Amino acid sequence: MPLLRSRRSSGQGFSLTEFASTEKLYRHLQWMAGRKAVLGEMVSRNKEMQKIFCLCEEFAESSFPLTLIGARGVGKETLAREIHRLSGRSEWILWPHQGWQKHPSATFFVPFLAALSRAEQKELAHLIDLSLRLGEESPYRVIVSTLYPIEKLENEGYLTSELAYRLSSIRLYLPDLRERREDVLLLVEHFLTVLSGGCRQLSDLQTSTLASLLDSDWPDNGDGIKAVVEYLLLSKEIPPHLLSPKQTDLWEILRSAAQLPEAVKLLEKKMIAEALENAVGNKSKVSRELGISRSGLLQKLEEYQLI
Repeated sequence: MPLLRSRRSSGQGFSLTEFASTEKLYRHLQWMAGRKAVLGEMVSRNKEMQKIFCLCEEFAESSFPLTLIGARGVGKETLAREIHRLSGRSEWILWPHQGWQKHPSATFFVPFLAALSRAEQKELAHLIDLSLRLGEESPYRVIVSTLYPIEKLENEGYLTSELAYRLSSIRLYLPDLRERREDVLLLVEHFLTVLSGGCRQLSDLQTSTLASLLDSDWPDNGDGIKAVVEYLLLSKEIPPHLLSPKQTDLWEILRSAAQLPEAVKLLEKKMIAEALENAVGNKSKVSRELGISRSGLLQKLEEYQLI
């Protein structure tokens, strides 16, 4: 029976206030250790992630293109590198890449799919066609990474229909840490071990520190946890901005503004810029989410020079 109980009705998230003692916490961590799955440098106790690990091992040698979808910091490139390692292909090459035909065996990784030019997309589609024609004997494999679904990128003009069609074979969605809270302390333990060369363990951390780690929303996912662990190796205290970046951003805005009207404008500009990024530039969606008219949004974009 797990010693950790949910803080939320969704069943996600844990709080250290439910432990009667630190000893119980460590007993629980030992109990959890037997359930974790490992794929190279990646670890997880989340069932969806474990399914992804199994699929990646099963299809590592395939020549079909693979699309990895997920938020920043969830481990898309790390997972892609593990697939490459298991595939037996000799080279790991970032796309776009000139002269790719010269490589006898390679995994071509596309870290920023939406940023590819039309010419780069056409060449990538050609590479995928060649790989599929060669079938299982193909020395090439294309793995792409994206924050957004393929259909969204195609509908909003960032991706050609030709390339979108070719990327429809295998798509894997990597859940962020808000969807797999059970991985938070496991990742902290993993990075502590790796970055300290095995000299530091989770049991070295204070209970209050563990509570802060569990209560963070981790908007930067695994990257955020790694940054915190790197700091913990040098200090016992965690700077608040590493755990709550959005709160710190708001504080910086308020502190930098001389008067309230200026603070309102700075905050408004930040909200619009973030909404634009999340909507991949879709102004209609931004206006709906922010609750302002499209014409009002266009005026704000011009005022804040965000066009």
